[in-house]
Amino acid sequence: MGKIRRRADFTPREVPGVRLTFVDDNGERTQEEFTIVYRSYSLAGIERIEREVEGDKLPNGNIPYSVMFEKLVTAILDQDGEPLTDETGEAARLTREFFDGLLPEDLETIQAALHRDANPRTPSSTSGASGSGPEASEG
Repeated sequence: MGKIRRRADFTPREVPGVRLTFVDDNGERTQEEFTIVYRSYSLAGIERIEREVEGDKLPNGNIPYSVMFEKLVTAILDQDGEPLTDETGEAARLTREFFDGLLPEDLETIQAALHRDANPRTPSSTSGASGSGPEASEG
């Protein structure tokens, strides 16, 4: 007789071609394409994450991007597949503080990319998500 196995809370997914802004060695703002690797959560996983971040909600009820991205984003890879580095040249630790330090437009770009990937538009009249993540918003 078959066993019912516990399913994973999430599926790892990648979103290539996400343009983020950084300051180059000359102090100039420039954009580069990165691949965002993230966890696409099941409904049970989403509910668990929402309970975990309940205390981090803003007065308007929104969850800051930085809170959610710390739980969702597992890697930001450059065009060579290498992890994004910090000022010391080490792989950046993708913490809430890291995401708090990104430009607002980069946070919005990451959110939009994850949303598009988890909820692709389909040409048919019946659509379904191929995965989803908890919604985060600023403001």
